[in-house]
Amino acid sequence: MEKVIEVGRKSHSEGGKPRPEVGALLLKGGGILDAACRGEIEDGEHAEFTLLERKLRNVDVHGATLYTTLEPCTSRNHPKSPCVDHIIRRGIAKVLVGIRDPDLNVYGKGILRLKEGKIEVEMFPSDLQKVIEDNNSDYIKFHSNPLSPGPVSRRLDDWYYTINSIYFDRNYYRDVASIVAHLVEIVGGFSLLATRKYKPDFDFWPYLAKAIAWWFALCGKLNVGSVEDLLWLKFPYVCPYCARCPHVDAECADAKAKADTPDWHTLQEIGSKNFSKRPASLREWQRMFLDIYPISQTEAYDVVLGRFTEELGELSEAIRVFRAVPSYVLSEAADVFAWLMHLVNFMESSNKVPAKDRGKLLEQSVYDQYPDRCKDCGQIVCACPVILSKTLGRIAREGPTFPAVPTGDVLVSPPQMSAKFDIGIKQIPVGSAELKVTSDLITEIHETSCAVMEKIRTSRSLEDDTKRMLVAGFERLGSLAGTQRLNGAYVDNILRVIMFMNKGERDELLALLGSHGPWTNAVQEFIRAQKEDPTK
Repeated sequence: MEKVIEVGRKSHSEGGKPRPEVGALLLKGGGILDAACRGEIEDGEHAEFTLLERKLRNVDVHGATLYTTLEPCTSRNHPKSPCVDHIIRRGIAKVLVGIRDPDLNVYGKGILRLKEGKIEVEMFPSDLQKVIEDNNSDYIKFHSNPLSPGPVSRRLDDWYYTINSIYFDRNYYRDVASIVAHLVEIVGGFSLLATRKYKPDFDFWPYLAKAIAWWFALCGKLNVGSVEDLLWLKFPYVCPYCARCPHVDAECADAKAKADTPDWHTLQEIGSKNFSKRPASLREWQRMFLDIYPISQTEAYDVVLGRFTEELGELSEAIRVFRAVPSYVLSEAADVFAWLMHLVNFMESSNKVPAKDRGKLLEQSVYDQYPDRCKDCGQIVCACPVILSKTLGRIAREGPTFPAVPTGDVLVSPPQMSAKFDIGIKQIPVGSAELKVTSDLITEIHETSCAVMEKIRTSRSLEDDTKRMLVAGFERLGSLAGTQRLNGAYVDNILRVIMFMNKGERDELLALLGSHGPWTNAVQEFIRAQKEDPTK
């Protein structure tokens, strides 16, 4: 990594606006094939292109690892092709990226394209990212504020992509339930508005910005391509039930009495007709929801937050049944955002904010909390620890201190819980083997399941359907084992998938499993038996 940074320092600028220093280096079989910098052969030529299509044009680079100090580009003027296309086409297996490109036309999109191309992507460590940022300070400064001034007029989708790009790596291993838990935690802070409970560090606007950011994170985890499309699907500048703007309570009640869901076909037609009115910036979306749902003089914080909590519960329910009914969550996610905007509008109305200034505080607060980089570590790709020390400090203050406080039976280990409640089955059959269920066996199954899932996902030998079924099987089994329980049906599901795999796939799985203990050995013996006689 340090070598490719040095290569990048030799870059040649073609003049005009600030250009980045970019180095690219290819590693294969433990040795360096070659390296290149921007403009090394021709002015304006990107380092990755120079390396792959000039220096190594006739070299087999399939399976190699690419180091590049800047996120590869995703677009070039015709007839040139973007660097991500060259990287994918040449069969590069892994790319280590120094920093994301601060140019919003590229920012985060290059890494996403590589991952979509089945390429493993990692970022340089934070200390080397800082070196690269220092080397490219003029280029970063030039692109750091492209939508002057600050947050004004930035599209909602731009916020969505920017905030998720900062925290994509940090949130990559968080599951959907964890993201929802963070959202609920932040929304819980709004209860102080209704209870009038004094808390010196509570400030409405940063809380609101964080709530929106976690909503973005949730949508990202649910693979929502555009939050603007998501919202317009349900709120095409009208209430989705009475189809009016402003909405009419009586007509809404009648519509809901006739049908449990909105008339989606009608909403689609209205969306097409109203498309010229579709909001773009965060402020415009806020004002649209104010037009649809004006603030009533009889509204109060407790009523608004009560309805908001109800919507959050419905979103949680939609997440719970997401695999069975994925479209349900789209509707509920839109409702939660609508209530976030209603809360903002209610706050501004209560504080008599002039109409011309509505939305300014919202945009500025989001920008203050997410100024195109992580506010805590200062990196454009968050490099913070998984749990910040300030979070641990707050939790420590609010919980009993162990072991100073006698634990008694308040906290016990998972094996103790298993013994206390005698949870789970006693034996599990794996082929011809009968394994006695012990705490150690359950722990082995949990660790094996967690370790092998990622290997299966990135395998190039297993068919997609096989990978999907194996990952699902190990995910269910590992999750259950994590609670110190086992279910024979979950074990059988994995064995059933193995029975339908071909010989090559069984060989691949045999290698991926490695060696951990009795459970792994029994599964491996089962695979070998299937290879010899599939009828067993």
